[in-house]
Amino acid sequence: MTEAQFREVALSLLGATESPHFERTSFRAGTKIFATMTRAGDEAMIRVRPRDKLEALLQGKPEIFFSHGGWTDRFGSLGSRLRAAPVALVTQLLRDAYDDVTGPGGGQARAPRRPRARSVRGR
Repeated sequence: MTEAQFREVALSLLGATESPHFERTSFRAGTKIFATMTRAGDEAMIRVRPRDKLEALLQGKPEIFFSHGGWTDRFGSLGSRLRAAPVALVTQLLRDAYDDVTGPGGGQARAPRRPRARSVRGR
């Protein structure tokens, strides 16, 4: 997969946007990041769920996928060497990551949780 193909697929998802994220570019649904890509466009990080799917990709295709340490362990973010990655596989992973952050019905990122109202007892 090329940098241009990755960007095209990510931005083809309803309401998806691209914005800077530290030394990377991020692809978001609302405020939720579902993927990032290096400035050079050679590697990407994609949110993969469930955990067993992530582990199967890491173990089954080490020439394509790699761990980002804590990002993989805590958040399920899987590194991908784009040039080695099949377009169809990465396309499906991007769609799944997008669906994961948009929730049921898709197309809209989950709204941030509202803070709980503070108790007025004792005032």
